[in-house]
Amino acid sequence: MLDYDLGGMRSEDGSSLRYEVERRSSDLAINISRSLESTRAYKQISAKVKSGKLPLYFQHLLKREVYRYVREACVIMWYKRNSKEVPDPELTVKIPCRGISGMLAACWDFADVPVEAVRKGFDGQPTFDMIKKRIKSGFRAMRAAGPYAHARKNGKYLIACHYAEGFDPYKRNDLNWFEGSGVSPERVLIYFDNPDNNDGKPVRKEVIEGLRDAGFGLIALKEGIIEGGDCEVWAGPRGEKDVLQESEYADDPAEKWVCEKGNELIRSAGYWRAFYRDFNIRINYIPEEGMAKSFAQAIAFDMDGEAGGLLAGKQRSEAFLPYRYYLGHHPKHIFFMWSGRAAKRVNPDCERIDRIVVSGYPYDALKRHRSSGEKGPAGELRSAGATFVIALFDNMHGRDYYNSTVEIQDFYTVFFKWAMQDKKVGLILKSKKSLVIESLPGVQPLLNALIASGRCIKLDDELGRYPSDASYGADFAIGTGISTAVVESVLAGCKGIHYDLTRLKSYEYYDWGSDRIIFNDLEKMTGALKRYMLDPKSEPGLGDWTGHIEDLDTFHDWKGGARMGSYMKYLLESFDSGKDRNGAIGEADKKYSGIWGADKIIKMERSNG
Repeated sequence: MLDYDLGGMRSEDGSSLRYEVERRSSDLAINISRSLESTRAYKQISAKVKSGKLPLYFQHLLKREVYRYVREACVIMWYKRNSKEVPDPELTVKIPCRGISGMLAACWDFADVPVEAVRKGFDGQPTFDMIKKRIKSGFRAMRAAGPYAHARKNGKYLIACHYAEGFDPYKRNDLNWFEGSGVSPERVLIYFDNPDNNDGKPVRKEVIEGLRDAGFGLIALKEGIIEGGDCEVWAGPRGEKDVLQESEYADDPAEKWVCEKGNELIRSAGYWRAFYRDFNIRINYIPEEGMAKSFAQAIAFDMDGEAGGLLAGKQRSEAFLPYRYYLGHHPKHIFFMWSGRAAKRVNPDCERIDRIVVSGYPYDALKRHRSSGEKGPAGELRSAGATFVIALFDNMHGRDYYNSTVEIQDFYTVFFKWAMQDKKVGLILKSKKSLVIESLPGVQPLLNALIASGRCIKLDDELGRYPSDASYGADFAIGTGISTAVVESVLAGCKGIHYDLTRLKSYEYYDWGSDRIIFNDLEKMTGALKRYMLDPKSEPGLGDWTGHIEDLDTFHDWKGGARMGSYMKYLLESFDSGKDRNGAIGEADKKYSGIWGADKIIKMERSNG
C-alpha cells in the first residue's frame, strides 16, 4: 500500500482524510448489509435473536471488515488529487477472494479506483473477529452466595455494573452514578471480566475489600483476574445451543460469513442472557463504546422481549463524528448525555438507542479541589513566578489517527519555545496517555529543560484523570482537535480553546467561535494568546464560552451522576412493581421529567425500522 498519514492528508473539504475514510467505510458497510439481509442465513439469525439491533451489529462488523480497503482507496484518490505518482500495481485495491468479497465488489462506490478480488498474493492479514467464537466454560458456578444472594432470593432485581474505569472518586469511575442515586448497594452487582485497566494486572485486593465492605455484590467472570482470587467466579452456560450449522452455507462465501458472525453473536448473547437470568439483572450499566460485545449484551435483553432488561451507558466525550453514520458506537437502550445539543448528534437509525436521558456532565470533577482546598499545578507555577499559565492537552497521533504526529509535535514545540523564552509563561501538560508525548522524541529536550526550570509541570498517572486536575486555576486550556478535555476544563471554569489541526470546519464551533474558541492555524492562535497576555482587552472573546455553557452541560451543577442514578432507581422500582420493560421506561420517564422537565427525555424515533 502507498505511504499515508490520515491526519496530515486532507480531503477535498480540507479536513483530515481520516474523516473521509470513516464516512465512506460506513456508507459501504450499510450498503453491503442491506444485501446480506436478504440471505437465508441472516433471516434465520434474525428469527433467533429477535432484536432491532441486529442490522446494526452486522453493519458494525462490516465497517471493520471493509475499513482497510476504503482507506487504501481514499489514499489513492488523495495521491491522484495532489498529482503524485502512483505505481500501476497500487492503482487497484486488492481484496481477498473470500467471505464478503463478492458483495464488497458489487457495492464498491469508488468510480476512479477499481477493486479486484484475488486468490493468490494476498498478504494474509486477518479480518476482525469482534466476538470470540467460543465462550469457554468450565468455571465452577457459585450462584447463591455473596451479598447479592439475599436480593435475588426475595425476587429483587439488580443493576449490574461493569468494572472498567475503576472506582477512584477523584477520577473517571464506574460508580459515578451511585452517590446520591438512592439505590441500595445490595441492589448492585459489580462484575469483573478483565484485569485492571490502568496497569493490566489483576484487580487489587484492597479494591475488592473496599467494595465488599460497602455492601456491593461482586462476581468474577474469569479466573485469575482478581488478586489472590478473593472473589467468586461465575460459570457461563455450557455447550453451543441454537446455533446455525455452518456446513449448510459452505458453498456461498457471503452466507458462510453471515452464519459465522451470527453464530458468534448467538453464543455471546446466550452467555449474557444466562448471566442476567442467574442474577436477576434488569439493568446492565457499562462505560464501553464501539465494542461488538455491547451488541451481545443488549441483544441478550432483547431476546426476552418485554420481559427483558436494559443496557445503559453514558456519553464519554464531546467529539461526535460529523456525519450520521456512527454505526453502533453506543448500542444501548438507555443513554445518558450531557446536554440536548449533544443528543442532536445521535442518529437513531445508526445507534438504535431507545431513550436519551439528558442528565448533565456525569462527574464531580472539582470534588478534590473543594474538599482539600488545593490550588493545583497552576498554583505551584504561580508561586514559582509564572503569571500566565496554560494547560495543554494532546490526543492520539499517528498515520491512522485524526491527528498527525508532525502537527502534534509542532504544537508542543511552539509552546515549549515560548515558555523557554518568556519566564512569565507556565505550562501544565496532561497527555491523553503517557505514550502520546513519550512518542515525540523531538520535543523531549525542550520538555526536560522546561521541567527542570520549574516552569512546566507534567501530570503523571494520566489515564482517567479529570482535565481540571491540569486546568484548575490556569488562564487557558488548549487542546488538539475537537478536544473533550477543553470542554471539561471550560465546565470547570477555565477559558478554553480548541486547536483544530484536523480542520473540521463543518463543526458547529466554527459557526460562532472561529478564531476565538477554535483555531486551525497555530501561529494565529499563539499570536492571539500573546496579545491577551499583554492586554486581555485586546482579545476580549478569546476562550470565552459565555452563553454556550448550557450547550455543553444543560445543568452545570456537577450532579449529572446522581441524576443518572436516580433514573436507574426509577427503572429498578418499576421492575420491582411488576412492570415490563416498556412500562418501566415509561414510569422512569414520567418521574424524571416531572422533576427535570419533559425536554430532558428524548425518545429516539427511527426512520427505517
